[in-house]
Amino acid sequence: MKMFFAAVLAGVLAAPAFGQIGDEPWDWNPDISPDGRYVVFHSERSRTDDDLYLWDMETRTLTQLTQTPDQHEKFPRFSPDGQWIVYQVGNDDGSVWSLRRVALDGSHNAEIVTPGNLAINPDVSPNGEWITFAGQVSEDATRNDLFMMRPDGSDLTNLTGGSDALGYTILSSWSADGATIAFTGGDFDADTADIFLVDVESREDSQFMEIETYKEMGVTYSRMAVTLRRQWVSRIMISTGL
Repeated sequence: MKMFFAAVLAGVLAAPAFGQIGDEPWDWNPDISPDGRYVVFHSERSRTDDDLYLWDMETRTLTQLTQTPDQHEKFPRFSPDGQWIVYQVGNDDGSVWSLRRVALDGSHNAEIVTPGNLAINPDVSPNGEWITFAGQVSEDATRNDLFMMRPDGSDLTNLTGGSDALGYTILSSWSADGATIAFTGGDFDADTADIFLVDVESREDSQFMEIETYKEMGVTYSRMAVTLRRQWVSRIMISTGL
């Protein structure tokens, strides 16, 4: 279902209504605002780097939110109130990734975490009070962990640092009540991974299920989330005339 959702949105975002220029660009990782009006995604439309774009489904207008030469903005996620977006930004060779926040109109763009060399795949808690991300926040880090922090970058907490079973974490998803986070973790070098759950309060993690490789690493929490995504897909298809 997740792959189908991404494929449908990719088709929508490449539609002629966007005023496409030249060959088809790569449009990636869409996220829909809580009110269903906007879609944010990252794209190679500039032909030089990845930037963030915002599509207004009511006015059918496209706005470029970021324009930073030699930097790549990716994996945007809306806050629950739809007023801001968190995303990762990195250099050309992908060796350094940090996280930033930007308002819906493109203003108040500020860095919220500067890692030693990695901060990727942000996700926002249901109440908007926390942001999770995978990465390393010190230059001497030897493993990849799951972190949690406030939207302004304060109260940084390592959620998986106490676990000896995990050497790499990526792609987190919050439960609807904000008490638990599902994430992919395992041994990246061995190309093995599992789905884990971590309790936000106790920071205790447990294995939920096995997956064969990191090529199957997408995780979304709860059946309700899947149901909601199906509804949004239908809404997008209707609004775009597909």
